[in-house]
Amino acid sequence: MQLPDAEELVVSRPTRLLILVVVVGLGAALDIGLHMVTEDFLPLPEGFVGSPLVQRVGFGPVAVVWAVLAFSGLALVFLAVERYLTGSGTSKGLRYGVAVGLLVQVGMLEGVAMFGSHVVDEFVVGAADAIPIVLTSFLLGRLLASQGPPPPPRPPVRHLVRCVVVFVVVFTAGRLTAAGTGLIDAGLATRPLATVTWTIAMGAAIGCVFLLLRDEPNGSRTPGPAAVAVVGVFAVNWALFMLFVPLVFPDALADVAVRVGLDIVLVAVAATWTGASRRRSGALASTDHAATHQPTNGTRTELP
Repeated sequence: MQLPDAEELVVSRPTRLLILVVVVGLGAALDIGLHMVTEDFLPLPEGFVGSPLVQRVGFGPVAVVWAVLAFSGLALVFLAVERYLTGSGTSKGLRYGVAVGLLVQVGMLEGVAMFGSHVVDEFVVGAADAIPIVLTSFLLGRLLASQGPPPPPRPPVRHLVRCVVVFVVVFTAGRLTAAGTGLIDAGLATRPLATVTWTIAMGAAIGCVFLLLRDEPNGSRTPGPAAVAVVGVFAVNWALFMLFVPLVFPDALADVAVRVGLDIVLVAVAATWTGASRRRSGALASTDHAATHQPTNGTRTELP
C-alpha cells in the first residue's frame, strides 16, 4: 500500500508537531543504536581524556544529548527550507537527507588526516550518522513537506562540473591557508597528502550538496533565495555535527568555532561565485539563442 504525501493530507498543527517529535526521536534513537553496534570502530585517539562534561556525566549521556540536538536541527532546517525545493515532499526529503548525509560522511573522514585514524573506522562511524540522517529526512519529506513546483531544466554537464570545481577551489584554498598559518588545527604538517586529499574531497562534497538542493535556473539572481537556503543548510547542520567535538574533547571549542565559521564563509563565497557564473551562463545562452534566430534579410520575425 502506497502512503500519500503530506500535500495530499490535511494535517493539523498539533499533529505535525507530534510527527516531528516522533521522527526526530526515531532518528536520534537509530543513530545512537548504530553507534552502539559500531562502537569498536570509534576512532578515539590514544590517551583520550574526555571533556569536563564527559568526565562529569559520562560519554553516553553526552552522545545522547548531541544526537537529540543534531537531529532536531536537521528537522527544523528542513522544514524551514523545503519551500525552496522543487518536486514532491518525498523527493525533497530524500535529496535533503542525501545532501546532509554526504556532508557528515565525508566530514567524518577528516579524522584520518588529523589523528591518523584508519579510514575504515572513520567511514563506519560516519555511516552510522549518515544512514539515520537520510531515513529521518525521508520521513520528514514524506509526512510533513508540501508539494513544490516542478524542477527547472538542468544545465549542461559542464556547468555542473564547473560548480563543483568552484567549491573545491574555494574550500581547498581557504582551508589550506588557514591550516598553513596555524589559524586552525590540521594535519597539514604531519600528514600533508591525507589533509590535501580530504580537503579536496570535502569541497567536492559541498559542491554536490549545492547541486542537489539548489533548483534555481541559470538566469536567477545571485545569490537567490535557494542559494541562501543551501548555505543555511550547510551552516546549521555542519555546526551541529562539529558540536560533538567540543562536547567530547577538552579545549576544542575555540578551534571548532573558528573552523566552522571559516567553512561557512568559504561556502558562502563559493555559492555566490557559482551563482554569478550561472547567471552569466544564462545570459550568454539567451544571447546565443537570440542570435541564432536573428533574420538575415533585415526583416523582423516573431519567435515562437
